[in-house]
Amino acid sequence: MPYAILSFFVGIAITLGLIFLVIPGIIFSVRYAFSEFDLLFNQSKPLDAMRNSWNETKNYIWVILGGYVVITLVFYAPYYLFTLLLDESSVSYWILDTASNIVYSVLGALYTIFTFRVYGLTKLQDKPLSN
Repeated sequence: MPYAILSFFVGIAITLGLIFLVIPGIIFSVRYAFSEFDLLFNQSKPLDAMRNSWNETKNYIWVILGGYVVITLVFYAPYYLFTLLLDESSVSYWILDTASNIVYSVLGALYTIFTFRVYGLTKLQDKPLSN
């Protein structure tokens, strides 16, 4: 139940940010990127996880945003190139569209994987080195 509440609040924040202007929605999605991990690994409450994520992503905004942009470009650039070559009424367009939607739904996990890697990096940098 806490994960559903967190997803609801983060979704509302990002949606409102996208409605007002696109930039606040992008900022909210980057700043709340660690909230899921904080909720699951530290058993934080949803609003505390959002607050912690906001504070922890402060120094990593450009890293997370850059990773999201690279993943998005790698996903969608080939798709848009193919759609420029095909007619929308053709069967091959519909087959490509269906296949790409299946692939994108599976590979969409790369955003979470990338964010988790950055989250792990922040936790490693927070720990003092011991011999």
